[in-house]
Amino acid sequence: MGIEKDFIKRDFEKLSLFLTGLIDATKATEPNEGQKTIDEVNDALKEVFNLNLQEISTINDHEFITKLSTYDEVHLEKLATLLYEIIQNPDFTMLSQDFDKNILNKKAIVLLNYIDSTSTTFSLRRMQFKNTLENNN
Repeated sequence: MGIEKDFIKRDFEKLSLFLTGLIDATKATEPNEGQKTIDEVNDALKEVFNLNLQEISTINDHEFITKLSTYDEVHLEKLATLLYEIIQNPDFTMLSQDFDKNILNKKAIVLLNYIDSTSTTFSLRRMQFKNTLENNN
């Protein structure tokens, strides 16, 4: 039983570190490296969540939440942070062939609302992200 818990804990931490690495990569993107970063994010999201940015942009809200509902709140918050950082980063503005930034903005709000509805913890950071994203529209 202890080995199984250690394995689950390791997988949980591995996914958290993985998502944190993606967030850091989007923050540290050089102006001419935007497409490379987006490609890396798309590959990683596809591998972990079976979604990429374009699919997130085109999927309906219910299906989006259904696909993500099996993930832990910590991982969903990191995904929301990743979407937020991509939306806020001006180096990704011209990459509209990969995703629609306005729709991605709405999906990030949907995800934050879902996290708020399922979480037992209030998050000032989530509220700040949501306010910023709602003001982007």
